[in-house]
Amino acid sequence: PERFRILLMIYAPYLLPKLRGIRVMKTTSQLDILPMVLGLLGEEVVHQSWGTDALSFPQKKGLAFSVDGNYYGLFTDRYLLYERLNLDKSYLYDLRTDFLLSNNLADTQKETLNRLQKILRSYLECTVLMSHQTIYTD
Repeated sequence: PERFRILLMIYAPYLLPKLRGIRVMKTTSQLDILPMVLGLLGEEVVHQSWGTDALSFPQKKGLAFSVDGNYYGLFTDRYLLYERLNLDKSYLYDLRTDFLLSNNLADTQKETLNRLQKILRSYLECTVLMSHQTIYTD
């Protein structure tokens, strides 16, 4: 998971004085950059993005999705779910206590595993559906 840990810094002290010194510590991904920038501009903009504005919704828990070869992952503020969807093997790790990913919790934390699998698979299904549709706007 360390190679997916990327710092994002927005520096515009004269443009965004109200954000001076704000630090958001939650799981986000590159999908969240567009909604955050649009939110910082202060305009209501309709966009088609999977991301959320981490600054406008600080109470919402963060998520990040990853693709690594044939493996798909879901990062939350606490867990990493990693699986190869065409195999019957899932990997669930507690990032707070097992940063080296040595203790697979998939067999012992079934409720957490099932909840995170639903989120991951829903995201993948929606992504596949959206990639096969043509969206027309006026």
